[in-house]
Parts: sequence; C-alpha cells; structure tokens
Amino acid sequence: MCPAVVNAIFWHVGSLAFGSLILAIVQFLKWMMRFLAEQAKVRKNRVAQAIFRAAACCLWCFEKCLKFLNKNAYIQIALKGTDFCTSAQNAFALVLRNLIRFGGLAMLGALLSFIGVVFMCSATGLSGYFIFQAFYPELSPIVPTILYVVIGYIIGRAFLNVFSLACDTSMQCFIISEEMSHRGDFVPSALQSLIVEQDLNSGQSKSCC
Repeated sequence: MCPAVVNAIFWHVGSLAFGSLILAIVQFLKWMMRFLAEQAKVRKNRVAQAIFRAAACCLWCFEKCLKFLNKNAYIQIALKGTDFCTSAQNAFALVLRNLIRFGGLAMLGALLSFIGVVFMCSATGLSGYFIFQAFYPELSPIVPTILYVVIGYIIGRAFLNVFSLACDTSMQCFIISEEMSHRGDFVPSALQSLIVEQDLNSGQSKSCC
C-alpha cells in the first residue's frame, strides 16, 4: 500500500494532471460554445446559434469519450507504470480489441449502478422517515425525508463510482493476464476457470492450423 502511494505521488502526478488538463480544456470549450450560443440567441442570429449548439454537442460527446479513455488510461498507469500518452494508447488499443467485453461491462455496470442508487435512496429515505416519525411524530417529515434521499444519492453515487472503477480495473487485469499469458496465484479462483478455458481454445485453434 505505502509503495503504491509513494509511486503515485512522486512518479505519476504529472500524468494525472495532464489528463485532467486535457479534460478541463474540452469542458471549457464546451461551455464557451454554449455561452456563444446564448449570445447568438439574444442577437437573434439563428445560424450562429445552430452552429455553436452543434459544436457544443460535439464537444459534449468528445468529453464523454475522453472521460472513458482517461479512466482506462489511469488504470493502465496504475498497472504498468507507463506515462499518460502511452497508457492512453494502450488503453484505447485494449478496448478496441475487446470491444464486446467492455461494451457488455459498460451496459451491465450502468444497470447495476442505477439499481444500486435507487435502492440506496429508497432505503435511506424510508429508514430516515420511520426514525424521524418515531422521534418527532408531531413534525412534518417531508423536508427531512427529502434530505435523507439526497444524502443516500450522494453516498450511493460515490460508492458505486468506486465499484465501477474496480470492475474496469479487474477487466483490464484479466485481459492483460489472458493476452500476455500471465498465470499464477494472483488470479482469483473465480477467474482461473475462464483463463484455463481460453488456453484450451487457443491450443485447439493452433492445432487446427
């Protein structure tokens, strides 16, 4: 744990800052396009307004792709210790080679994240409502219950963001271990059977050739 923290602070702060800088520049340009669109709306210039809105939409899409690439690049930095540009290139190539896997993980992760947030908000709101009613039955529970739901949403999003990052990291570790033929006790028992099956399929394809 301590060596990892030291390596992150002394060797990879620049990579983290560089990735954040690129994302910040794109976000700045996106909001600038939205501001110019509003200015064009005030001046009743519909052509300029449509152009600026289209540019803002394109920058929004690029921002989402960049966030996804940044996250996977940071995982590559943590796994291999490479610089940001090399990690981003490796992450892009890894996702491109395993597009179906990452797509399935993204869809399943979004579904689980939605269910988890809804469950945490509901559980926090209901628990807070009954506790508040038990202690203060004469007061209205509407405002406190809304606050409980908001707190549950914030905690749920924070927890599930960490869970999503752990899932993406596990996916990259598994694929790297699979592609580079890394085998050992570090592979979880739940994933060893999948790696063995991949080895068997690779052996069969080589024998057929």
